[in-house]
Amino acid sequence: MIMAIEAVTKNGINKKAAAREFKVPRSTLVRRLALATPYSRKMGPATEIPEAEEKIIENWVLAIARKGFPVHRQNLILSVKKMVEDMGKETKYFLNGTPGRSWFRGFLKRHPKIKEKFIIFAPVGT
Repeated sequence: MIMAIEAVTKNGINKKAAAREFKVPRSTLVRRLALATPYSRKMGPATEIPEAEEKIIENWVLAIARKGFPVHRQNLILSVKKMVEDMGKETKYFLNGTPGRSWFRGFLKRHPKIKEKFIIFAPVGT
Protein backbone atom coordinates (compact mmCIF):
# COMPACT_ATOMS: atom_id res chain seq x y z
CA MET A 1 0.00 0.00 0.00
CA ILE A 2 2.80 2.41 0.88
CA MET A 3 4.51 1.78 -2.44
CA ALA A 4 1.24 2.39 -4.31
CA ILE A 5 0.70 5.69 -2.46
CA GLU A 6 4.26 6.79 -3.26
CA ALA A 7 3.85 5.79 -6.91
CA VAL A 8 0.80 8.04 -7.21
CA THR A 9 2.13 10.99 -5.22
CA LYS A 10 5.79 11.03 -6.29
CA ASN A 11 5.86 9.33 -9.69
CA GLY A 12 2.55 10.61 -11.03
CA ILE A 13 1.10 7.17 -11.86
CA ASN A 14 -2.70 7.24 -11.97
CA LYS A 15 -4.60 5.57 -9.14
CA LYS A 16 -6.10 2.77 -11.21
CA ALA A 17 -2.73 1.74 -12.65
CA ALA A 18 -1.02 1.92 -9.25
CA ALA A 19 -3.76 -0.20 -7.66
CA ARG A 20 -3.41 -2.81 -10.39
CA GLU A 21 0.41 -2.79 -10.34
CA PHE A 22 0.74 -3.10 -6.56
CA LYS A 23 -2.30 -5.39 -6.18
CA VAL A 24 -4.18 -3.20 -3.70
CA PRO A 25 -7.88 -2.30 -3.74
CA ARG A 26 -8.37 0.91 -5.73
CA SER A 27 -11.02 2.20 -3.32
CA THR A 28 -8.64 1.77 -0.38
CA LEU A 29 -5.86 3.53 -2.28
CA VAL A 30 -8.17 6.45 -3.12
CA ARG A 31 -9.30 6.72 0.51
CA ARG A 32 -5.73 6.65 1.82
CA LEU A 33 -4.70 9.30 -0.68
CA ALA A 34 -7.58 11.50 0.43
CA LEU A 35 -6.34 11.01 4.03
CA ALA A 36 -9.79 9.90 5.10
CA THR A 37 -8.11 7.04 6.96
CA PRO A 38 -4.45 7.46 7.88
CA TYR A 39 -2.25 4.50 7.02
CA SER A 40 -1.13 4.09 10.63
CA ARG A 41 -4.70 3.65 11.86
CA LYS A 42 -5.29 0.34 13.59
CA MET A 43 -8.47 -1.56 12.94
CA GLY A 44 -10.83 -2.74 15.64
CA PRO A 45 -11.83 -1.22 18.95
CA ALA A 46 -9.37 0.80 20.98
CA THR A 47 -7.61 -0.96 23.82
CA GLU A 48 -9.01 -0.56 27.33
CA ILE A 49 -5.71 0.78 28.63
CA PRO A 50 -4.06 3.70 26.79
CA GLU A 51 -0.85 3.00 24.89
CA ALA A 52 1.29 5.02 27.33
CA GLU A 53 0.09 2.97 30.30
CA GLU A 54 0.66 -0.30 28.41
CA LYS A 55 4.21 0.88 27.73
CA ILE A 56 4.70 1.39 31.48
CA ILE A 57 3.45 -2.15 32.10
CA GLU A 58 5.77 -3.50 29.40
CA ASN A 59 8.79 -1.73 30.92
CA TRP A 60 7.87 -3.06 34.37
CA VAL A 61 7.63 -6.67 33.13
CA LEU A 62 10.96 -6.38 31.28
CA ALA A 63 12.71 -4.80 34.29
CA ILE A 64 11.47 -7.53 36.62
CA ALA A 65 12.47 -10.24 34.12
CA ARG A 66 15.98 -8.76 33.73
CA LYS A 67 16.41 -9.08 37.50
CA GLY A 68 15.55 -12.77 37.26
CA PHE A 69 11.98 -12.66 38.51
CA PRO A 70 9.55 -13.72 35.79
CA VAL A 71 6.06 -12.35 36.16
CA HIS A 72 3.16 -14.73 36.66
CA ARG A 73 0.26 -14.09 34.30
CA GLN A 74 -2.07 -13.74 37.26
CA ASN A 75 0.24 -11.19 38.93
CA LEU A 76 0.29 -9.15 35.75
CA ILE A 77 -3.50 -9.26 35.46
CA LEU A 78 -3.97 -8.25 39.11
CA SER A 79 -1.43 -5.43 38.71
CA VAL A 80 -3.30 -4.15 35.67
CA LYS A 81 -6.58 -4.36 37.58
CA LYS A 82 -5.08 -2.27 40.40
CA MET A 83 -3.70 0.23 37.89
CA VAL A 84 -7.12 0.60 36.24
CA GLU A 85 -8.75 1.09 39.65
CA ASP A 86 -6.16 3.72 40.61
CA MET A 87 -6.79 5.57 37.34
CA GLY A 88 -10.52 5.52 38.13
CA LYS A 89 -11.21 4.35 34.60
CA GLU A 90 -14.44 2.61 33.66
CA THR A 91 -13.69 -0.50 31.62
CA LYS A 92 -16.09 -1.77 29.06
CA TYR A 93 -14.55 -5.17 28.35
CA PHE A 94 -12.92 -6.12 31.68
CA LEU A 95 -15.17 -8.30 33.82
CA ASN A 96 -15.32 -6.67 37.28
CA GLY A 97 -12.39 -4.48 36.23
CA THR A 98 -10.15 -7.52 35.68
CA PRO A 99 -8.49 -8.10 32.29
CA GLY A 100 -9.17 -11.49 30.77
CA ARG A 101 -7.33 -13.96 28.55
CA SER A 102 -8.10 -12.08 25.35
CA TRP A 103 -6.63 -8.85 26.76
CA PHE A 104 -3.55 -10.79 27.88
CA ARG A 105 -3.05 -12.37 24.45
CA GLY A 106 -3.55 -9.01 22.77
CA PHE A 107 -1.10 -7.37 25.18
CA LEU A 108 1.57 -9.92 24.24
CA LYS A 109 0.89 -9.31 20.53
CA ARG A 110 1.06 -5.53 20.97
CA HIS A 111 4.30 -5.78 22.95
CA PRO A 112 6.54 -8.33 21.22
CA LYS A 113 9.51 -7.48 23.47
CA ILE A 114 7.69 -9.40 26.17
CA LYS A 115 8.13 -12.98 25.17
CA GLU A 116 6.09 -15.73 26.72
CA LYS A 117 9.25 -17.12 28.28
CA PHE A 118 9.33 -14.08 30.59
CA ILE A 119 5.88 -14.85 31.94
CA ILE A 120 5.03 -17.95 33.93
CA PHE A 121 1.56 -19.23 33.13
CA ALA A 122 0.22 -20.36 36.47
CA PRO A 123 -3.32 -21.65 36.93
CA VAL A 124 -5.76 -19.12 38.29
CA GLY A 125 -5.95 -19.16 42.07
CA THR A 126 -2.35 -20.22 42.76
